[in-house]
Amino acid sequence: MGFLDSLTWQVLGGGSSQVALYNAIMDMIGGRPKGLPGILAQLTEAGLGEHVRSWVGTGPNIPVTQEQIRDALGGDAVRNLAQRAGMTEEAVASRLPALFPRIIDTLTPNGVVPSQGPAPNRFSFLAGMTL
Repeated sequence: MGFLDSLTWQVLGGGSSQVALYNAIMDMIGGRPKGLPGILAQLTEAGLGEHVRSWVGTGPNIPVTQEQIRDALGGDAVRNLAQRAGMTEEAVASRLPALFPRIIDTLTPNGVVPSQGPAPNRFSFLAGMTL
């Protein structure tokens, strides 16, 4: 396990499957044509606008259910995350409600969504985390 993987594991409080899921989510966000703004637009269009605003904002995050995040991302995306992370779809779905808002919150420091620049990376996520 490399330094960033080890640090990610400590920050996320999970084992290698949690790190693998985190990496898969970051790849999914970075692989979208419009990156982070694109995934936020998708979630908003799926009815999670209030949730997304809270995750991007500086206040508390509004919780999301497994069903809401699965429906918003789509079954294919959850399946792909599961395959990439080496987990079952059910295990991924159970972790997304806690992990996804935290990632979005951290990638949008001070409530600002970065423009469509370079894809977010693990270091940018970890740099924003409070240890």
